[in-house]
Amino acid sequence: MMLVLDGRYEEAIALLRDYVRPGETAPTRMVQALAFALQEAGRRDEAAALLRDQRAGSLDNPLLATLERRIAEGEGIRPPFEDPAGGIADVLLGLAQALQDQNLGERSLVLARFATFVRPELDEAWFLIARLALDRDQPQLAVEALSRIRADSPWAWRARLLEADALVEAGRKEEAVRLLRRMADEDPSRIEALVALGDLFRRDEDYVRAEKAYREAISRLREVTPRHWRLFYVHGITLERTGRWPEAEKAFLRALELQPDQPFVLNYLGYSWVDQGLNLERAKEMLHRAVELRPNDGFIVDSLGWAYYRLGDYDRAVEYLERAVELEPGDPVINDHLGDAYWRVGRLREARFQWRRALTLEPEDRELVGQIERKLRSGLEDTDPRRG
Repeated sequence: MMLVLDGRYEEAIALLRDYVRPGETAPTRMVQALAFALQEAGRRDEAAALLRDQRAGSLDNPLLATLERRIAEGEGIRPPFEDPAGGIADVLLGLAQALQDQNLGERSLVLARFATFVRPELDEAWFLIARLALDRDQPQLAVEALSRIRADSPWAWRARLLEADALVEAGRKEEAVRLLRRMADEDPSRIEALVALGDLFRRDEDYVRAEKAYREAISRLREVTPRHWRLFYVHGITLERTGRWPEAEKAFLRALELQPDQPFVLNYLGYSWVDQGLNLERAKEMLHRAVELRPNDGFIVDSLGWAYYRLGDYDRAVEYLERAVELEPGDPVINDHLGDAYWRVGRLREARFQWRRALTLEPEDRELVGQIERKLRSGLEDTDPRRG
């Protein structure tokens, strides 16, 4: 950076190229310094190519997005800092970010605060303070830090999204809803506020409003890319929860087109098929793949065990369901599934033990509670589970 500030741009470019390589994500400050040096050396095309390359690996980085836009529109960009105080603040911020990456949040917060003392307009430091405050269950501190970020800052949009999270954590949910709705209306080309709104409603199990938000977000997509798999996945969840299975199935399949090996989508769709007695062989294959990708995820292992149960292979069902209970011993549904499998292989006493255990875990689903109580009284009916 000293070479850049001294106007020795070609020397700075040669040095920074060793750290900012094509196809590799580099620290944002180094990218900004190199882009500025290229601009000042009259090599704007190279600066634009550099920013495009770095943006491809950091699509959510607001500073890189702003730099790329300014270069493309023929506007000038500035270096990361232009005086000694800015340099000190930049070093402090870099150290704070490194400590955050090492899960040393308290030390990171101290350094980020020092950075803002030295350079109060350093928006990225205020954003980091807000994130650390939320991690420490201090939503009001997060809101206060975010209020220091300038409205015209590259960090302003992400700061408002984070503010919505902070408002929810502070028990001010309706304010968060209004904020996200304003953001969605302000810029019809962006989907982040609608996705955040959908996530907020989905966490509250308000699936009707969540589905509407996700559907509006999908309608705004000019181009669907693999990174949009999650939007189709969560939209599918809300469609399934509101009783619109054919549409939900299409959404899950679309998500898999975008990310064929996404374990959560494989699991959700595979389990849904198994639970409805549909496409059982294909569901089993999908769930095997999901388990390969996440072998220590008890819910995914449970899905595969339940697929074997529905296929009538009770010995294999027991094998996977026992493993699932080991991984998630506190889940009532998994314990209930294992009880059913034990019953089918003649281990009746163990079956009743698992059902009783499932009840002690206080399942929220009252229908499940009733089913377990009936099984404890009468056992499982002598019917083939493959018939649904």
